[in-house]
Amino acid sequence: MAEKEIELQETSSVPNILQEEIELAIKTQRDNKAPGPDGISNEVLKPAIQTITPILKEIFNDIINTEIIPQQWTKSNIILLYKKGDQYDIGNYRPISLMSNLYKIFAKVILKRIERKLDEQQPIEQAGFRRDYSVLDHIHAVRQIIEKYEEYQLVYYIAFVDYSKAFDSLVHTNIWEALKEQGIEQKYIRLIRNVYKTSSACIQLEKIGDSFEIQKGVRQGDPLSPKLFSAVLEMVFRRLEWENLGLNIDGSTLTHLRFADDIVLFAKTPEDLNIMLNDLASESAKVGLQLNPEKTKVMTNGNKSSINVGESQISYVEDYIYLGQLISPKDNINKEIERRIANSWKRY
Repeated sequence: MAEKEIELQETSSVPNILQEEIELAIKTQRDNKAPGPDGISNEVLKPAIQTITPILKEIFNDIINTEIIPQQWTKSNIILLYKKGDQYDIGNYRPISLMSNLYKIFAKVILKRIERKLDEQQPIEQAGFRRDYSVLDHIHAVRQIIEKYEEYQLVYYIAFVDYSKAFDSLVHTNIWEALKEQGIEQKYIRLIRNVYKTSSACIQLEKIGDSFEIQKGVRQGDPLSPKLFSAVLEMVFRRLEWENLGLNIDGSTLTHLRFADDIVLFAKTPEDLNIMLNDLASESAKVGLQLNPEKTKVMTNGNKSSINVGESQISYVEDYIYLGQLISPKDNINKEIERRIANSWKRY
């Protein structure tokens, strides 16, 4: 996919970074975390906070003014964390990306400055990576919709959308486009873009392997990544023309709910849901996100008419695990208790 160039003004400026901003960022760093390529741990930074923050203030402001990113900040070491099962099966390991702690402090300062503006651009339908929002909000909303539509004998079609490796797939230029569209100061966009321009990683096992370029996706472990992803997803949804679609909820129309990349679509008919799924798949593909038809599921109390995304047929289900909770039209509580008991036994 060819990347388009996003024009950014060179004249935009932002306030210098204050020592208090750096201190706050250091204090929020978690302990007992492996350091990145710079070898600097949080246990080293925190006791030296009064000594190091004036030095970091000078370094950070120089970076803000010149927009030159230290090369070490663009590098990540990827380690493999064992989960469970056969230790000789690579599928039983989770990759963890370790990056410079100094970069993460800088990124947290930038995040604090742009976070409010980005959150203001997010609709109430998006609850992921936001303060005062919870997975419970969306779980309760989905269950209430099903319960009320069943009670009043109204037909609903609900699609639980799955993306293939969503956070690893975004086209970088769409990140800058989304940030610009949502009013972020262009100097901040250029700084983030400069980090990504030369971003690379290497596998760290018994020794560190050769580095490779990161050409797409948001950086794992980067404090900015969740907000960058949400900004791009918001740009995708703004392109969708769904004014006459969705379900009626107390006089308002609800087309979808979002929790990060966990998306639920609501429709009155299978034809409407078919349109919505294909619209979403088409617009998502433009930013590098690929809808996964095999893992995308539909739940309904109506006729199970054929629903397709492209050439792939979407399966109907009687229940679905959404944000870690069982969603089912019938006997939610007992089914959820049974599921949790079964999962507990699997651990022994």
